[in-house]
Amino acid sequence: MEDIIKLSVFEGINAVFKKYGHKKENMVWGKVHTLTHPHLLGRAPLLNKIFGLNVGPFFSGGSDKTVRAGGFSYLDPFDQTAGASMRRIVDFTNLDEIDFILPTGQSGHPHSPHYKDQANLYNQGKYKTTYFNEELIKEEKGFRKLTIKPGQ
Repeated sequence: MEDIIKLSVFEGINAVFKKYGHKKENMVWGKVHTLTHPHLLGRAPLLNKIFGLNVGPFFSGGSDKTVRAGGFSYLDPFDQTAGASMRRIVDFTNLDEIDFILPTGQSGHPHSPHYKDQANLYNQGKYKTTYFNEELIKEEKGFRKLTIKPGQ
């Protein structure tokens, strides 16, 4: 039993060294455990290089058992394979200021300015404020609005 444990520890250390080198600063979980939001076409390295389809990598400190979830495969360790699809903090006494963030951005179109505009905030644990009061939204001068009028 002791030999199996020893062998497992040595194999684990060698796997980290093989992937990340022998530098001590690389032996931090948040540096070896990274998150990249893949795009289907981003699997083709040339397309990803030209269009910047994949978003990341970002350092990820979580696991599948932490509040800031960051599950990973034990067969292909370190790279994050699962996590929250969004984060939201709701104060039910004030629905006009809900904290909300998406892992990448509001748009799925790679050329949109909103394709990955929330990724850095998400990975820093920050949020954007969402408002629900229709009158507040209509009256607020700082908000950009799109009005669609049918039949015109």
